[in-house]
Amino acid sequence: MTKRFSALGIGALLLIGAGCGNNPDKAYEAARNAAAKGDCREAFRLAEKAEKTDPKNRKGLLLLAVVAEKCGEHDRALDAARRAVQLDERDFTAQYTLGRICAARTDRRAEGLKILQRAHELNPGDVRTMVLIADTALAMNHPRTPRFLLELQKCKGYEKSAELYNDLGIAYMRLGQYAEARSAFTSAQEFGAGNPRITLNIARFFDYHTTHAYFAETLYRKFLRQAGNRREFRAEADAVRRRLQER
Repeated sequence: MTKRFSALGIGALLLIGAGCGNNPDKAYEAARNAAAKGDCREAFRLAEKAEKTDPKNRKGLLLLAVVAEKCGEHDRALDAARRAVQLDERDFTAQYTLGRICAARTDRRAEGLKILQRAHELNPGDVRTMVLIADTALAMNHPRTPRFLLELQKCKGYEKSAELYNDLGIAYMRLGQYAEARSAFTSAQEFGAGNPRITLNIARFFDYHTTHAYFAETLYRKFLRQAGNRREFRAEADAVRRRLQER
């Protein structure tokens, strides 16, 4: 599935680090500057140094969490984000950061989803959070995934999102709600007619969950035309050719 939002970037690092007071700690300021230059390892070193002298600086802990994550120090990132939440459970940015870090780990996705829902309660209008909730739920095969996606569908820019309807079709299909899946995939095809991934998903739906073999074959051939020689679809194109030979 397509991730609509990736981990927070350098711009967000600066945002997280800002607002620590009129005279922010120089070590945290140096860490933010290193992050802005793309030197996350130096930013991590400086943020850790600052954290030792000011361990209850909530925004500093969030900065440490993000740069630690970017350096692959995932346990350190999780610890810093969790401590930031403990300092103020009503801090939306802290809850969002902790939820996002947890959701990125397969062994903590369930925890991440709960935390992201708390972040959503704190800031219901934040679309990033709604997207991450939907993406995490879909990755978990969570039974409430359609509900999360339909809530996101109400947001500006998502009313006719082919990716959203594609994910909705997948969610309904996994739940065995095939009529709803067909409707969602049809909308995805309408809004993203040139997307090979969407064409392949709806072809597989017709192939394995309906009796409309002709539609499946037609869509498989359409997928092959759309995919062409693109490397990212090579394995799936080979599988489709094998499937067509079986029919």
